Amino acid sequence: MAWKTQESASCKVRFVSRPRKPSTGVNILAVAERAGVSPMTVSNVFHGRGRVSEATRERVQRIIEEVGYKPSEHSLRLQGRAINNIGFLQFSARIESLYVNATVRAIALAMANKGLHLLSRDVARALPDHTERAAEELIKEGAQALILPPPFGEYLDKSDYFKGLSIPAVAILTIAPFENMATVRFDNRTSIFDLVKLLVDRGRRRIALITGHPAHLDCAVRMQAFRDACLAYGIEVREDWVVTGDYTFTSGRLAAQHLLDMADRPDAIVALNDDMAAGAIGVAHAKGISMPDQLAITGFDDVGLAHFLSPSLTTVRQPLDAIARKAVSLITDRPISAPWEKGDFIVPYSLSIRESA
Repeated sequence: MAWKTQESASCKVRFVSRPRKPSTGVNILAVAERAGVSPMTVSNVFHGRGRVSEATRERVQRIIEEVGYKPSEHSLRLQGRAINNIGFLQFSARIESLYVNATVRAIALAMANKGLHLLSRDVARALPDHTERAAEELIKEGAQALILPPPFGEYLDKSDYFKGLSIPAVAILTIAPFENMATVRFDNRTSIFDLVKLLVDRGRRRIALITGHPAHLDCAVRMQAFRDACLAYGIEVREDWVVTGDYTFTSGRLAAQHLLDMADRPDAIVALNDDMAAGAIGVAHAKGISMPDQLAITGFDDVGLAHFLSPSLTTVRQPLDAIARKAVSLITDRPISAPWEKGDFIVPYSLSIRESA
């Protein structure tokens, strides 16, 4: 069962990127396309490095001379100067989200503390080609490295076009390591196990789930973790107690209305974000259901709303500030001549145990 809505119980924070600068001259992408090679090959030919066949070198050099190509300021910075500008992709979402705003805030704060400039770009649609165009626009504006939240990291890690740009990138909040860029994340699966264990330890046996959209990779991982945890702790997963929301307050309210109208209603609800959990708490209040005595409710994110609900919300605290600091440090805290690190870095999360469970 799916609920759709355009309402939200969240606030909005705006981060304004620099205005785009007009393009001047021929860029490396145009030279690469005309020569039928990758941007990396063009760079290698221009700087006299790398292993390039003589025929390819002559063809690329001829085109460079014909069009008058010169390296951009961006590529010159990558060859020896410190990183000053970091690009960040974000949704131009019509539904406001405390979680998205908190993620952007964490990145902006981590960069500001190091004296760096944030260049942000909205992506109208979460598609690979839209993501590639947005990344290229950021690079043209002066981004020397990129920090990529989901799903943009997944798209660009698999993009041959992006690999050819040779710009360092760090993907954050992923569900697994990537092949071509560093990842900074927390353990989604174990965090759900911890939530279910908490509920079981408090005597809950009839546990329902309000999910986000199953197509979201993190949601799919958390849904499977919920099923696996219930199996491990001897809890039956009833399919009529698994309701799909869309991460908004109203979808949580509608899902909880459905669950709590049942004659055999659950005694606990796990919502996969705090906005939906807040909607569920509102429905329980309206029905006169005592929390946590008759019903326990948990959320996921802990980005500000949870502490102020009544009852205050038990939830998984995503370590957004620590993830942002680590992502920025991977880009900046390295010798200029050192290779870019492509490891997988897992940051500890925590449970915020409050009145609702």
